[in-house]
Amino acid sequence: MYKIIALPLLKPGIATVAIFTALGSWNEFLLANIYVQTDDYKTIPAGLLAFSTKYVTDYQLLFAALTVITIPMIIVYIVFNKQVVAGLTEGSLK
Repeated sequence: MYKIIALPLLKPGIATVAIFTALGSWNEFLLANIYVQTDDYKTIPAGLLAFSTKYVTDYQLLFAALTVITIPMIIVYIVFNKQVVAGLTEGSLK
């Protein structure tokens, strides 16, 4: 009974929290760079350091990789755009 009433009301808030949590874990750089030592287990932002060394940065490959890794988050936002906007504006109306 409560699931029928509460879940549709909570859907925008749950979607917004899920998007922000996914974005935060997707962009995690510091902890992945400190704790993970092997290149096989590094996250994508920590793996971008491979394109930059102490003296030389390959900007063409770096910007191509940045373009490719932003595509999944853009797709997730496009799919859940309606829920995100509804969740952000839910408490602003009186």
